[in-house]
Amino acid sequence: MLNHNFILRLRRWGGIRNKLIFAIILFLTIPVMGYKMLQEMNQFLLRGQENALSMASQAVATVL
Repeated sequence: MLNHNFILRLRRWGGIRNKLIFAIILFLTIPVMGYKMLQEMNQFLLRGQENALSMASQAVATVL
């Protein structure tokens, strides 16, 4: 049997207004997180390119 307080909490969050607020927050959070992930990926790729260029220049300097 469910606890009476648990049922009351479910009813409090069960309203359409609360569901709509939750959906809006969720839909606003997802693009922000995606943008942040893209920025981090861009920085990661740039660091990789810098390292590759540095190693290539060191290889050329070693040969010369």
